Amino acid sequence: MSNSQVRDDLDLLDLMLEDLDAAPDIYQTTNYWKVYEQRLIPYLRNRGLKDFRSGQYTDGGEVLRSFGASDDDDFEVPYGFGSKLAALPPVATLLRRSPLARDIQALAVRRMRRIASLGTSEEELLAKWRKVMYEEASRFGEESGAMPLSRLSASTVGGPRGIWQHGNAYYTFRLLYYYMRYAYVCRFYDFRHKATVVELSSGSGKQAEVLAQLHPQLTLCLFDIPPQLYVAHQYLSALLPERVVDYRSTRRTERATDLTPGMIYFFGNWRFDLLHEIRPELFWSAASFGEMEPHVVASYLRTVNAAADNVYLMQKMDGKERARAAGEPGVLEPTVFSHYRMGLPDFELLDRSPTSRPTGARMPGYEDSFWTRKALSMS
Repeated sequence: MSNSQVRDDLDLLDLMLEDLDAAPDIYQTTNYWKVYEQRLIPYLRNRGLKDFRSGQYTDGGEVLRSFGASDDDDFEVPYGFGSKLAALPPVATLLRRSPLARDIQALAVRRMRRIASLGTSEEELLAKWRKVMYEEASRFGEESGAMPLSRLSASTVGGPRGIWQHGNAYYTFRLLYYYMRYAYVCRFYDFRHKATVVELSSGSGKQAEVLAQLHPQLTLCLFDIPPQLYVAHQYLSALLPERVVDYRSTRRTERATDLTPGMIYFFGNWRFDLLHEIRPELFWSAASFGEMEPHVVASYLRTVNAAADNVYLMQKMDGKERARAAGEPGVLEPTVFSHYRMGLPDFELLDRSPTSRPTGARMPGYEDSFWTRKALSMS
């Protein structure tokens, strides 16, 4: 497989940052992301986006993992996986290796022990583990009425290291993960119609990649802060150049009533009031509101409550970790489930379920939830 690269455009990054700097206070970067921003912006300026999905970084590039930009084996299997699997390390050892591995549960370790008994080499064991994850995601999609996982294929844009072939398609752990989020929503929402989907905090653009690939008729509007918005813009521009509307052409648009079906639009989060004109059939936000303070979330949800028909939230419903002080890692005040309930008074909660991963394990504290406007639920 040949890896194509993502083009750097530092003028665009600077333009987005200038636009954010001029935005109202309510849209400024929250404490949680300011900590990451201090490393991410210098990295993008100095190192750029070459191989940004590889997981093999220098000079602080590990920060790209903070919003799902990397695709490497570190997210696929428990730490310690390798040629010495004759005796898997205990769970405590696995969890100590990285805070990003805290969601690897005993269930995943038991599966690894079962898989370890079936193979003799690291390559064979890894292949079996990937097969288990593919089957888990595929089963989840089938039970949810989603488009088959076999119709989805990972791209090589950006140099992903943890990519493998299954049948005629390619996959990464993250592609399976984002497919499962899509599949969950399929239980309540029919993606087959022409519709506009708004995603707030779109990260590196991989959820949009799944939706655009499986349902090309969808119009996707991605809202985020830079530099995350910049990474998504450049990635999707390289992946789907014929469908991306350049940020420069819409950054000052006053109206969003004439969106072209099937296109992907990028807006700074400070343009969120455009939802009143976009009137999305589906609003989507995953692992994002928990990284904001409650008053910021309330501001966004007021707009969502007035403008959207359906809402998908995947959040840490018991709240993210609290920072010891401003400027330290964490949130200044946790956002919890009651804040979402208060922020969506015109919506009925149809479901709230623990978030599943391709490993078969749950994400501790994270839950999928789907909400629909009360007027629609009664029609």
